[in-house]
Amino acid sequence: MSVEVERKFLCSADTLKTLEEIGGACVGQRQFQDQYYDNPSFDLTLRDMWLRKRKGCWELKCPTTEDTSGEQSKTAALCTRYKEITNLSEILQRVTGVIQDVCVDTETSSSPENESWLSEMNLVCFAEFTTDRRSFLLQEEGVQIDLDQADFGYHVGEIEVLVPEGGDVQSALEKIERTAQKLGLSGDQRVEGKMSVYLKRNNPKHYEKLLREHICKGCTKRPITVFKECFMFITQLFYLLESWNIFKYNSFNSITPLTFSSSGCSMVVSTFCELLCSMQSTY
Repeated sequence: MSVEVERKFLCSADTLKTLEEIGGACVGQRQFQDQYYDNPSFDLTLRDMWLRKRKGCWELKCPTTEDTSGEQSKTAALCTRYKEITNLSEILQRVTGVIQDVCVDTETSSSPENESWLSEMNLVCFAEFTTDRRSFLLQEEGVQIDLDQADFGYHVGEIEVLVPEGGDVQSALEKIERTAQKLGLSGDQRVEGKMSVYLKRNNPKHYEKLLREHICKGCTKRPITVFKECFMFITQLFYLLESWNIFKYNSFNSITPLTFSSSGCSMVVSTFCELLCSMQSTY
């Protein structure tokens, strides 16, 4: 069993050109449909376990149990690590270990044609979408780069290295970092995957639960970046208030309030909420 170490990035108009320039060889293009399953309590996804059916085959992505407390690099913070299990018997054992009060015969249910275990565990499809994928290989690094276009309008790239279980994850992170530099990727934001964006748009309640459990992390930013954006937010609000004649100031030590009108108050509150929501959606 291997561990998938992966960093996602947002594609630009120059991504394909850059891939060609750094020697990325196209190794295939395909389309596939994903169906994700969980019970109504979201017992699997709230444990960061993702059960899906892709092209008629079952897969289960589980977080690694390795101790990563010593890895504080920026690359490690921007990457995800999952085991990908494709053996149906093992998938059923893992799932039944999470979903309590369910008795499933893993031997009789491990046939791909027999999907009675879905109803026995009360597992239902909560997400379904189709992806067009172009894959590239950097032979020198042993890194695969996938460019995905989901049918709900999200375009995302993935830098991926497969590591044997118990293998050198740090080496994989270094390969990913070198590849990111070659691609010209900058910034310190963790880019959301297709599933996070799908749930945010189509099932926000599920998405909010995953955020609370720190399963979906959205875009992660360094404290200095947050400070800068908060400062810009406050500055923008001051300019708006002054432009609406709510108050005017000559310096930060001399602010002269003016009389509030009902329309002015409404405009301030409305715009403040919009700005706050736009910031909240980033963190």
